[in-house]
Amino acid sequence: IHGSWWDIAKVIATSIKEGGELQAALDTYKASMEALFQMSDEVLKAWTVIGTIGDSNWNVDLPMTEQADGTWKSNEAYDIGDADEFKVRQGKSWTNNYGMNDDGTPALDGPNATLAKMGKTAGKYYVVLNPADGTISLVAA
Repeated sequence: IHGSWWDIAKVIATSIKEGGELQAALDTYKASMEALFQMSDEVLKAWTVIGTIGDSNWNVDLPMTEQADGTWKSNEAYDIGDADEFKVRQGKSWTNNYGMNDDGTPALDGPNATLAKMGKTAGKYYVVLNPADGTISLVAA
């Protein structure tokens, strides 16, 4: 099962919890699962940012683009606040994802990245991932 299944499956519980109709939740689930099996190789290879930044609330993968040096950079700069948390993941899945340890070192499938762990203050940043070593950095906009 593709790692994105967890994000897709939580839609059912969230919809029902918010008073949604079960059939509508199941229809959304079915459409999301069908889309998952039609993902292109480009999407499966691509890295994205997910978290509480960019008003995504862990529900939207924010796109990144591969740079000439092999790193991946978010397509937009985002306002990142002190309370925000995020990770970088590949293929819109939790199979390959990077977070950050408390000491700022990269963590495969580890804790969420925060400004405090990166020694940064609230501001507008691009998120950059070096997939060779899992390092996440922020570049001021």
